[in-house]
Amino acid sequence: MLEELMRRPRYALSPLLALREKKVQEAARALAARVADRVRAENDRLDAAAKRETHEAAAARVREGEARALAQGELRAVDLARADAWEVRVAAERAAIVAEVERAAAREAKAVDDECGARRDTIGKQADADVVRRDRVRWSDRLHRRADAAQEEAASEAWRPKTR
Repeated sequence: MLEELMRRPRYALSPLLALREKKVQEAARALAARVADRVRAENDRLDAAAKRETHEAAAARVREGEARALAQGELRAVDLARADAWEVRVAAERAAIVAEVERAAAREAKAVDDECGARRDTIGKQADADVVRRDRVRWSDRLHRRADAAQEEAASEAWRPKTR
């Protein structure tokens, strides 16, 4: 009867646990965003590298055609001058594409670093929450042991022979 009147004890660190679990969820969302950023950066780098390879392959095809035409004597001096101007333009395009690839690689490296930082942050926040969760389990176990001990005490009192 007295048990029914007593309130069940509340875990004092429940608000802290809720806060830490909320921080874990926020960190997990931030990690997911960093992963998405890294994937986008990786795809951008791959696209830029593919663009560079396509450009180099196209330039190589044109050079091969020009070399065949030169070998067959089909080109004139004007054509050779145009070829030199074309090579200058292709070199400038290649330099711009290589710079784009390098920028994309740098963005990807930064995205990888950001993802690693977000992962470390998430792991740290998860560890902080786990500390409180483990403490709550220990607190709950102590509470149950006390309740069991109180019931055993009450049971032993009930069955104790009465002395007159």
